[in-house]
Amino acid sequence: MESKFSGLYKLALQLLIARSSMQDPVQVAALTRSLAEIPLAKPKHRVICIRMAIKANADIGNFGIAAYFIGMLLPHNLMDHAKLENMMAHCRARNLENANSPNYLCPNCHVDNPGGLHDCSECKAPLNILCHKTLARITTPTLYRCDHCEAAFSVAVGQGETNCPVCSIGNLVEMTIKQ
Repeated sequence: MESKFSGLYKLALQLLIARSSMQDPVQVAALTRSLAEIPLAKPKHRVICIRMAIKANADIGNFGIAAYFIGMLLPHNLMDHAKLENMMAHCRARNLENANSPNYLCPNCHVDNPGGLHDCSECKAPLNILCHKTLARITTPTLYRCDHCEAAFSVAVGQGETNCPVCSIGNLVEMTIKQ
C-alpha cells in the first residue's frame, strides 16, 4: 500500500513540475485536472490540487469541470464554503459548459466523448488514464500496470519492460481498459 501511495505522489510531483513549465492555459488546465484526480493520501494535499484544478479550469471557461471539483469540496464545509457556493452558482449560470476541453476518443469503444467526462458515455471505461512516465493520456485499449504500486504505462513505454519504472519492485502486467 505504501508503494502505491509513493507512486501516486511521484506522479503528482511530475505533474506539478510539468505544469510549472507550461505556457498554454488550456494545457495547464488539462494537466491540473489530471493532478486533482489523483487520490493522494493526505486530504490537505488533495484539497490543494482540487483548488488548483478549479481555478485553472474556471479561468479558461471549463465551468463543468470546475463545478465537478467544487462539488467534491462543498460537502466538507471548508472555511471558504460560501465562496465555493458562489463559484458553483457562477458555473451553473454558465450552463456548466466546457469551452476549452478537448473531446476524448474512448480507447475501449472508440466513441467520441465531450472533454468534461471522466468515463466514456457509451461503455463507462475511464477516459483519463495517464502514463506515469510520459504524462500523456493513454489512448489505446492496452496498457501496462505495475502489480505492486499500480502505476500505469502506455504500450510504447511498457512493452518489453519487466520492472516498474516508478517503484522498481513490481512487474509490469499487460491489461486492457474495460468498463
